[in-house]
Amino acid sequence: MIAVTIVALAILAYTYLGYPLVLALCARLRPLRIHKDRGFSPVVSAIIPAYNAADTLDATLRSVRSQTEADLEVLVVDDGSADATSAVIDTHAEVDSRVRRLDLGGNRGRSAARNAAIEEVSGEWVAFLVADDLWPADRLEQLLGAAGRHPGCRVVFDDRI
Repeated sequence: MIAVTIVALAILAYTYLGYPLVLALCARLRPLRIHKDRGFSPVVSAIIPAYNAADTLDATLRSVRSQTEADLEVLVVDDGSADATSAVIDTHAEVDSRVRRLDLGGNRGRSAARNAAIEEVSGEWVAFLVADDLWPADRLEQLLGAAGRHPGCRVVFDDRI
């Protein structure tokens, strides 16, 4: 319950205070899962809710996929888009097995999209971003380094977008 509260507070800080929450420790919420089809459990699971984001999503996915911390999975939640969002996701998934598309079947909003993806993650850490964010190539490496310097750390965030 405490871990759920921490994640909820972090999402509220991200949404209402404008601080880009990047990593929330999910290992404390439940045991890590191994993907049967891929056989690995990444360090970071990046979650991207996307609604009619075809114009910006390609650049966002390129910035996430080019992280110096390559041990990650990317879950992009298509929240009922009417544009080419699904095609953009599928294009990246075809060339990078770390990218997966989740479909909500209709527009339910960013919170519902994030919650659906949280149920699917297998990473030790979860990184939240939106479909028009661009990450510096070393962002995850820097954040994981900060977390490593503070044992017991459960949430790490920064203001780099």
